[in-house]
Amino acid sequence: MQVGGRVCTTARPRRTDSGTTETGEDMRTKHYETAEGFNAEAYSVKGWEGIAFRVRGWETEPDGDTEWSGYEVRTGNLVVRMLGDDRDYSVDPDDVAELAPEDYCTECGQVGCRHDGREGVR
Repeated sequence: MQVGGRVCTTARPRRTDSGTTETGEDMRTKHYETAEGFNAEAYSVKGWEGIAFRVRGWETEPDGDTEWSGYEVRTGNLVVRMLGDDRDYSVDPDDVAELAPEDYCTECGQVGCRHDGREGVR
């Protein structure tokens, strides 16, 4: 992102009226329902190696009948959130793999970090 003529890697992207960022990234709230079978405390996601995620559920979206039925349909993707973050991402379930408790830090979400102080796990 350009900030004052320089590239800034820490600035958050600005949202446009359409709910996307200036680069087209979707920033709207993700809707989801419970994802049975994804009960682990944390997962890794292909493309974001080194970061632990929690699975929030199956992504859903409105269809043609949602306005009167109130029901949404599954997209086939999972909604995940990085540990310590507040933003949801939509990912393919084939790109998600369970992490063992000793493989990541519960404080920062970094895979391989050992500074969370959990007793008896390491």
